[in-house]
Amino acid sequence: MSDLKGKSIIGFSRSQSEEPFTQAVDPATGETLEPQYYTASSEEVAQALALAEKAFPVYSNMPASKRAEFLR
Repeated sequence: MSDLKGKSIIGFSRSQSEEPFTQAVDPATGETLEPQYYTASSEEVAQALALAEKAFPVYSNMPASKRAEFLR
């Protein structure tokens, strides 16, 4: 597994955004958690939606056992 970078993965590419937003916080300690996260651009969101729409017919017709395997 690779290190977390705090960037969205859209298709097979990592988001190019450099605009950070509030990081996750450990509720027990109040400590800020790494990595810092970044927003996705409107174009990246549109691309993610288009890819999801294209994948839905294939994924939704997959047997439950294959979907479970994919998610693991």
